[in-house]
Amino acid sequence: FKILSKKIAELLAAEQNDFTLSLSDIMTSIQATLRIGVYLAALTLVGIFIVTWRALVNILRLISRSDSLKKEFLATMSHELRTPMNGIYGSIQLLKMTNLDEQQTKYLDAAGESFSSMKISVDDILTFSDFMSGKPRIRKIFSGLSREVKGFLDEASEYAGKKNLGLTVELSNCSDFLVETDVQKVLHVVRHVINNAVKFTEIGTIEFEMKYNVNESLKEEGTVEISVRDSGRGIPEDKLEDVFQPFKQLYGSFDRLHQGIGLGLAMCKAISDSMGGAIDLKNRKETSGVIVTYTFPAKFKRKEVKEVLLKGTKEEGTKDKSTEGKTTSTSTEKNKDEEIILVAEDNHVNQLVIKGLLKRLGYQVVLADNGQEALERLKGSNVTLVLMDCQMPVMDGFESTKCIRELEEPYCDIPIIAVTANTMEGDREHCLEVGMNEYLKKPVNMGVLKQAIEDQLEKN
Repeated sequence: FKILSKKIAELLAAEQNDFTLSLSDIMTSIQATLRIGVYLAALTLVGIFIVTWRALVNILRLISRSDSLKKEFLATMSHELRTPMNGIYGSIQLLKMTNLDEQQTKYLDAAGESFSSMKISVDDILTFSDFMSGKPRIRKIFSGLSREVKGFLDEASEYAGKKNLGLTVELSNCSDFLVETDVQKVLHVVRHVINNAVKFTEIGTIEFEMKYNVNESLKEEGTVEISVRDSGRGIPEDKLEDVFQPFKQLYGSFDRLHQGIGLGLAMCKAISDSMGGAIDLKNRKETSGVIVTYTFPAKFKRKEVKEVLLKGTKEEGTKDKSTEGKTTSTSTEKNKDEEIILVAEDNHVNQLVIKGLLKRLGYQVVLADNGQEALERLKGSNVTLVLMDCQMPVMDGFESTKCIRELEEPYCDIPIIAVTANTMEGDREHCLEVGMNEYLKKPVNMGVLKQAIEDQLEKN
């Protein structure tokens, strides 16, 4: 039994030893397999990361290219539409100054109304597309907001007058302050609200009021409040929210009373939201009509006393246009026929139109087909102001402006006004950055052109 037990113990020890060795080999194999697995997993993850990264880069490149193409397309569309529109609008303005019979005047007014509708639709589509591509940047600068608004209201009063509507304007305490805001976006809202008021009012008066709520204890921060009251038919209470939806019309059926693409108030709300403001629409309780209130935050800067005395006009509660364009000095008016304006414009129709407008305003005109020719015409001449287009062959308006600013005195200080169809976000800032003094977008209104020229000549 002892011998048998010893043999069994030896066999068990041998088996145990073999089993231990086998386990050791298995553990070694498992560890090697794990190392290989880790390497393979790492390589797989790296491969997946590289493939994903390259895919993301390609996607981002395609998105960036798509955005770039979209912006380029919108810019091209804006330019190609506004250039002929400027010729149409300028021709209409010049024709109105000629001797016309009653029938011709009627046809010309119809052409003007059609042009205004087309211009509004183009502006809305381009602005809406810009907003849909992402949140647009709000470009705030200190400016005379009341003067810009009043310039538009002077035009709107003509539109209202054709429907025998009254337009009263109240600009409370606005002439004393400059406002830091995006003027173009504010004017976009004002234009739509006023146009809607005129469109939907058949008889009565439209009341426009703008006031600055300035808190001088908070570094002159506050709000701008704009309200428009009309005496139209009003809006059903259950439809008040619908009018802020894009492409949504109050009367969307085939028998609707007024035309339009339904983007106006939707764009106004988008602009208001992007500026941190609010726009509210409600029916008037005491009478028929609608009240639209647009409020947005702003910073204010009090004007210098000299500037207020020079350019301040009676802006409160008036629709009298007898003082329009009379904020310039007497010497400027007396010597207007001695002023020579250089027009750099490659489109011959626009050359004809702008030359005609300037002649009507009493200025002498020199024409240039491109930026290089503008430089040549400027040197050695008595040109006192330049109207510069931006997109021109041979040399564009930006390069031409830079070259003018590098000339010797007095040419380097000559005022340059951009008159361009480039109206996308940042175009105004780019014009000012290269050295231009003012920016006007096509189509150009004669009154706006007149005021801009007189302001620049007055400064010099």
